Amino acid sequence: MVVVMGYNSGGRDPEKVFLSEMVNLGKGFLDVFVSFGDMITGTLGIKADTKKSEIGGYFSKIAETIKEVKGKLSKILEEHGNYPKVKEKIEEFIGEICKIETGAKIAASGASGDEAIGNATAAGHGATPASKDSVVSLVKGIKAIVGIVLKKDEGDAGATKTGDDKKDIGNLFADDAGKGEAKEENIAKATASIGAVSGADILKAIAKSKENPN
Repeated sequence: MVVVMGYNSGGRDPEKVFLSEMVNLGKGFLDVFVSFGDMITGTLGIKADTKKSEIGGYFSKIAETIKEVKGKLSKILEEHGNYPKVKEKIEEFIGEICKIETGAKIAASGASGDEAIGNATAAGHGATPASKDSVVSLVKGIKAIVGIVLKKDEGDAGATKTGDDKKDIGNLFADDAGKGEAKEENIAKATASIGAVSGADILKAIAKSKENPN
């Protein structure tokens, strides 16, 4: 009896240690999912004066956070691989967040430069053509992320800011038939109205588009 009590009081219960580590790891997940929640339920934080480099930095941060969480999960697998069901679920989740990490890296590579994304929205300011490679990278990366974080019924790819202007954000990205919608001047107009469309709408529209329209 004394031996048992001594073991329980002085030893470490492997299951309790495992659960404790999972709770601590959950805090890391919370930070990640709060970031995704802000991106999806808000407007991506994108405004007319947001710099391309700031968007790139955002996606880079997501990739770094996912990498850190993935490392912690891998460590738990090494130490507690004797829980078959938990091991299976963690490995499955690692596979999913790896897709997010890859998508974030690709998206970040397509967003660089100090110019504001809406620098053509001011009166008298000419539209600045977007780099084709940058657009392809952004779309490809965001599509990978959307496939993981958005449910099928979340977001409206055809969302429109106003009935008067008929500036269809969804058509800008998703209309394969009307490629004229993606002309530089229309991109500038859409940028000006993007703040009134939810982040989920924008992400869904991008996810429905082709990575390279040519």
